[in-house]
Amino acid sequence: CCAALNAGAFVVYNVNMDTQSFDATSGPLFLALLTITYLYTAVGNLSIGNVFISQGQTKLILITAIISTVIGFPVGSFLIIQYGVVGLIIATLTVGIPSLILALYWLKKYYDLTVDWISAAKILISSSVTAGITYFAVSQMAFSSWIQLLIGVLIFILVLIPAILFTRAITRSDLNNLRIMVSELGPLGRIVIKILNLLEKVMSTLKL
Repeated sequence: CCAALNAGAFVVYNVNMDTQSFDATSGPLFLALLTITYLYTAVGNLSIGNVFISQGQTKLILITAIISTVIGFPVGSFLIIQYGVVGLIIATLTVGIPSLILALYWLKKYYDLTVDWISAAKILISSSVTAGITYFAVSQMAFSSWIQLLIGVLIFILVLIPAILFTRAITRSDLNNLRIMVSELGPLGRIVIKILNLLEKVMSTLKL
């Protein structure tokens, strides 16, 4: 909803973007900013809507959509005019926050449900540190794009695994659940299970 409104601002206001905003060299920055949306998953962004639907709370869903629209159109329009593509991304990242806060409040008040904030903080810290280190390292390289991609994936994995282990963002119970989830994936599942077994051995060795 918000993304559509923000995109519509280009037409409504006939925004003249600087050509440098669409320069291919700016692509990694735009993608890095957009990945911030995945951090909202740690506070239930993906599951809250399904909870409301399952409980028949269509009125609340409509209210949160209206709030996002009312906030998103003026904020998105202003940010796009001032900052171009970066403004669009910032608007996409921020205009849904009031609705998310309202949804979390509603869940706590009427269903006594809330986010496991400690686990959420661990996930956010691990993900943010990993993403920041990876982006900084890759941005300093002058290799071709596909080599940067491969190196970036390698750095991401090498940083993420210690991060989630030492912050205890993942537990043995989580590993067991993941094993069950991937057990029906055939050869890919077997590879993932081997990785999970290795992680469990590391946790046992380090007494995590």
